[in-house]
Amino acid sequence: MKLKGFVAGVATMSFLGIGFISNSQQVNAATWHRGIPTTLRGHYSFNLHRKTVPTWGTLDIYSNHLIEQDQGMPQGIITKPRYYKTGKATYHFRGWFHSGGGGGKPGTVNFKLVKHGRHSVKMVSKSLLIDRWFH
Repeated sequence: MKLKGFVAGVATMSFLGIGFISNSQQVNAATWHRGIPTTLRGHYSFNLHRKTVPTWGTLDIYSNHLIEQDQGMPQGIITKPRYYKTGKATYHFRGWFHSGGGGGKPGTVNFKLVKHGRHSVKMVSKSLLIDRWFH
């Protein structure tokens, strides 16, 4: 009788030990996806009416690249975008930056896009020095 209890106890402890060892891995819920979500795609622009000089810019978002254009500046093109969703309408992106007309050093860039309603997107990027709303 004591032998059966001992064997049952050893079997139970071994299963519990295997369970604890197998679940000790770090779990990362964020999954990287290629491209750009359909909810963000479209043509957006901004227009700041300052007393001295009015400023404008556009942001064109396609399925596999973004084009950001400011007044008097060459286009900034971001290709090979990858993203993961960080909130209800917030996406963290990583892509490859190209300057369309000279200037700017090509390389990897990180940025965030936040969708607000149907017609507004906010782009935030420390490396591109952008923090503005496009409508």
